[in-house]
Formats: sequence, C-alpha cells, structure tokens
Amino acid sequence: SVTQVIRTAFPGLSGPSQRGLQVRDPDPGHDKAPRPERGHHLVPWTPASWSVVHRLVLRRAVAVCVIAWLQGCAPASGGRIENPEFGARVDLGKVEHPSIREASGLAASRGNRNVLWTHNDSGDGNRVYALSTTGQHLGIYVIQDCAAGDWEDIAVGPGPDPGIDYLYVGNIGDNRGARANRTVCRVPEPLVDARQAAVDTVLTGAQTLQFRYPDGARDAEALMVDPLSRDLYFVSKREPRVRVYRAAYPQATTGVSVLEAVTTLPLRYVVAGDISATGRELLLKTYTGIYYWRRSQAQTWAAALARPPRAVPYVIEVAGESVCWAADSAGYYTLSEEALGVPARLYFYPRLRWASRNCRAGSVMADRCRVQAMRSRTVAPNPDWQPGSRGSGGDPTRA
Repeated sequence: SVTQVIRTAFPGLSGPSQRGLQVRDPDPGHDKAPRPERGHHLVPWTPASWSVVHRLVLRRAVAVCVIAWLQGCAPASGGRIENPEFGARVDLGKVEHPSIREASGLAASRGNRNVLWTHNDSGDGNRVYALSTTGQHLGIYVIQDCAAGDWEDIAVGPGPDPGIDYLYVGNIGDNRGARANRTVCRVPEPLVDARQAAVDTVLTGAQTLQFRYPDGARDAEALMVDPLSRDLYFVSKREPRVRVYRAAYPQATTGVSVLEAVTTLPLRYVVAGDISATGRELLLKTYTGIYYWRRSQAQTWAAALARPPRAVPYVIEVAGESVCWAADSAGYYTLSEEALGVPARLYFYPRLRWASRNCRAGSVMADRCRVQAMRSRTVAPNPDWQPGSRGSGGDPTRA
C-alpha cells in the first residue's frame, strides 16, 4: 500500500514504537504547531524539538513528492480541472473507530440514509465497518463464509434479487501479480440506522464470485458495480496504462469466470473507483488525483471510457486509497488511511450545481449552503429539499 511506500521513504518514523517520537495532527484551523510527545508523555518544547518537527515536515513533503513520482502517468488533459462541477474539499472530521487504520475502500449506502461502508486493507479479517457521513462508528459486520486475503475495494449495488442492495467486497489485491484467480464477496446489505449505537454482528448469505483475467494475473484496487446492468468492473493498478475489465451479469457463483478486457486508460496507480447511483458517472482515484467520466443513457462504459477523463478537485492525502459517490450523487467522499500519526479523516467534495439549485434563494453562498447540508444531512437549508435516497428520484447531473 501507499503507507508502506511512505514508511520506506522515511524509515523509523511510524510512531512511538520505533523511535519514541510522534507528532499529533493539529485540529483543523488550529494555528499552533503540533507538540512532540515521547510515548504518551509530553516532553519540553526545545530548539531540538523544532528541529525534529522541521525534519518531519520536510519528510512529509518528500512523501508527497514520492507519491507524485509513483503516479507515473497522467491523463491526456494534463490533470487540468476544466469547467469543474465540484467544490472545494469539506473536512467532515476524524473517523471515530480506531480500528479503521488502513481504509482501502469506501461505498455509500443507497438504502440506509447517511451511512457509508469501509474496510481495512489485508490483515484485518473478513469484516466491514459502517460509519455515518460524519465519521461516527455505527458497527462492525463480519461477513460469514467470505475469505479476506487482500481486500482492496467495496461497492454497493443491485444483484440477483430485485429490490435488494448488496455489498460487493473485492479480494483483488495482488502486489506481485502471482495469483491466478481473484474473488468478490457479495452479501445482502443489512439495515443500518445512522443514529444507532454501534453494533457488532455477523452477515450471512454471502456468495463468492471467482474470476481470472484473460491476459494473466495482475494487481487491482478498484471495483465498481454498474447499477443499470449489474455488471462488475475492475481496474488494474500498476501498468503504464491501466486496464479495465468487466464481469457481465449474471455472474456465476460456481467455477471460475474469465473477465472481459474492455479498454485501457491513460492512468497509472489507480487505487479506487465508483459508479454513481444514476449509472451515468464514474470516478477513478489515483494517489494524486481523481478523474471523471460521464456517459449518455444509450452509451456503454467502453464507449464512454474511450474519451479522455476530466480531473476533478482533490487535495492529496498522505495515504488515500478510497473514493465513492454520495448516494444522491451530490458529490463524492474520500477517506484517508492513518499514516505517520495522522488520523484517518473523511472528506467530501460537493457538486456546486446541485448545491446552488437546491439551496434556498438568498443563502449566503451556495458552497456554504452545501457544506451545512452535508454536516447535518437530515436538515437541508431548503425545507422543500431532502438529500436523495433510494427511490427518491431525481438526477443532479441534469441541467
């Protein structure tokens, strides 16, 4: 993962367990420098401490440069944000549950209002976490009969039973490109209340979908579900031009299916992706950017992806491997990993046109109105508008 790359870039600075030195991430908007601590006991602030902080800041800058170098390839547009539809990043706060240290996937529930799903990278077992759209912990859900090897992405979408949404968890990581078969776990999404006390429970009824690539084993970290066709899409990670593959619906629950090669893209190090609930918009995330495609109602994703993407707003996270659309397509979320003592945080990038159209006329700013709606999703500035949910209708992408 990117965390491993960062630790390689500056060894010995992963926390108090190695050098006894750690730097707290200052609260947003706090104008004081973070104070160093040894273990969990504060030490005096000295010129030597300043020197340590300066080195940490420099090394973090080096980390960002390393990630940028790893990107290796940008789309033909050069990464420019042309006619952006999305606003500046909104910090929704720290992720409450301490076990979410290496978030490697993110998905927005469409049936459970204001609920997101995430999971850790390899080493955490077969469990997913529910959290609110402000980062509050809602529960740990162990998926029975679902092997966890190298989980890299999660998606929400339809499946074999009409009217039921499913969680799709991709066991698709393969850093060495040595595993012939990869799997996706599909399980009915449980009911979750964004105001509930955290639960610890087991999900049953999971099915394992087995796949192999038509052109040899490879690493992938992006899994998407087309809500219109119920097809699954995978995007590889490490090639100079990443490859897109499709598993057409219905996916077999026995045997190993061969994925269909769809296209290649002018990107490298793709670490996450998502298709909107409308089925018309697609995001792919690399370590340094997020890229956007849109298709018409009659267009296939193969045709849509043949066009160059548009770069959309993204502030680089030291370790960010997750992106997902909001359930109502009113923007997109990102979730960072914990790294170098910086806690995991949840961010949101609002769709400006959707905000301006649905906020009360005369509001101070459409952007601020959208932020307020996101911070309290159940109370929108316009009393006649409620954020979309399954069955609510409306497509914010329409003019």
